[in-house]
Order: sequence, then C-alpha cells, then structure tokens
Amino acid sequence: MNRLAGSFVVLCFIFAFSSTALAALAEHQVISHKVSSAPTIDGDINDAVWQGIKPDVIYDYTASVNFFMKSVYTDDKIYFCIQYKDTAENSFHKPWLWNKDKSEYFSGPHREDTFVFKWNMMDKPVNLSNFSEDLYTADLWYWKANRKNVAGYADDKRQILSDNNGKKATE
Repeated sequence: MNRLAGSFVVLCFIFAFSSTALAALAEHQVISHKVSSAPTIDGDINDAVWQGIKPDVIYDYTASVNFFMKSVYTDDKIYFCIQYKDTAENSFHKPWLWNKDKSEYFSGPHREDTFVFKWNMMDKPVNLSNFSEDLYTADLWYWKANRKNVAGYADDKRQILSDNNGKKATE
C-alpha cells in the first residue's frame, strides 16, 4: 500500500458492473473516466491509469475529513482509487485483550477503518441518510479494514429504509 507522507490510506477497488454508470455519493457525483486498460489493483497510486485523472475532493461529515476519489471504467468493470488522511490506522475490529487482574479476555475498544459506497436504487432522488424521512432502497458496498481487506473485496449489501416494520409487502 502506497503511503503519501505516511498519513494517507489508499484504497483501490474493482467492481463488476453492467453499464457505464457514474459513481454517485449522496450529495456529490464522481465522474468515472473510460480507459482502455484496467489499473493494477495493488494500492499503488502511481499506476499510469490514475496519473491523468484529477481527484474529486469530498468532505466526509462523519469523520470530519476530506477524501480524494478517482474512478475509471473499462467495458465491463469500474475502478475506484480513494485516499484519505488517517491519523491512526485501525486494522483491528474488537480484538480480544487480556485483563491480567481478572485473568480473562475481553472484547477490545478498537474499531476497524471502513469505507462505504451507498447507491440510490430508487427511480427518484432520495436522501440516503439513515435518519432520512425519505423511504428508500440502497445498494451498499462496504469495505472493512479487518474483515475484508485481506480478501481484497467489499461486502455488497442492500439497505431498505421502510415504514412497514419489516413485514413483507403484499401485492
């Protein structure tokens, strides 16, 4: 993983997709640029594919930090390169720690770094916040430093914000 001045995390993702859709974040759109060859997925931002692409700067209100995103696509895949300042790399999630006084293990306070893409699956614009008054269905791509980075993948989940209390809709 390439580190810029020792303080940036670089994530490179590859996802299969069926169209040339643009990457979209709740309040910000990121343009994905067509390329003839795919970048190497190795966390190195010096790949020639990324060199001519100006990063989009997006402010993350939850973490109070800017992150920088680039996106390219080929005929059948979309790629993202994401950088953000990380003052403390957190690659552990609830590790077991030893309490010497009690002679027992306990679940530690560490929480892994995560990154989430949340895609609107509705046929209209909606607020994709968990606290939104809009009802929606969203597709989530959820990367977790401890549980997914080793495998090189992100989880693909669906989130439904509904007012039916978990009951299945009837036709």
